[in-house]
Amino acid sequence: MFLLGADRLGRDIFSRIIYGARASLSIGLVGVACSLVLGVMLSGISGYVGGRTDWLVQRLIEYILSLAVIPMWLALAAALPKDWSPLQRYFCITLIISLVGWTELARVVRGRFLALRSETYVTSAWLDGCGQTRIILRHMLPAMTSHIIASVTLAIPMMILAETSLSFLGLGLQPPAISWGTLLKEAQSVEALSAAPWLLLPGAAVAVTVLALNFLGDGLRDAADPQAH
Repeated sequence: MFLLGADRLGRDIFSRIIYGARASLSIGLVGVACSLVLGVMLSGISGYVGGRTDWLVQRLIEYILSLAVIPMWLALAAALPKDWSPLQRYFCITLIISLVGWTELARVVRGRFLALRSETYVTSAWLDGCGQTRIILRHMLPAMTSHIIASVTLAIPMMILAETSLSFLGLGLQPPAISWGTLLKEAQSVEALSAAPWLLLPGAAVAVTVLALNFLGDGLRDAADPQAH
């Protein structure tokens, strides 16, 4: 029994959507984790040290933000060798999405660092002889937990959409790898949709996941910072 129908080869759509969720969701989570490390590290140094270091990091962020994201994704994904295995393409697509998606988080973290470095407890820690690394990790990062949570949870849906878009266009994961993007690729033609409109159901899974993660992010942000609203 096919709960959501079958594709042109007779494979169950429902089980393939569940199986494809592993790739799509893991790319979003791993990509955000890489972006979080890169964004917090560079923006933390930029906001805390200031001066020429801040200027260089901000010019790099502005350069990346000035680029058209989708064409850059397409160019980088198209540069991957065609003979790579699905696992190799998976890790490279995750890396590509992370290298592009860290800039927004870096802007948020840098602004918070600029605001926090003049706080009394940060000055006290510096006068007590704490090093810069300890001040950043033990005193400043915990104070911006709510902002980081909000930025990360909003970045996960964007990375899921990025993977889905690349795979849908044939530049991301390729069969036999299964993701929501590769499943939607089968619904590109009008003839396929007229014969089997249920091939668009992986798109519904993407929409529900993106909405759920946005609601989760709002709830976590409110829990971490009750005075935000």
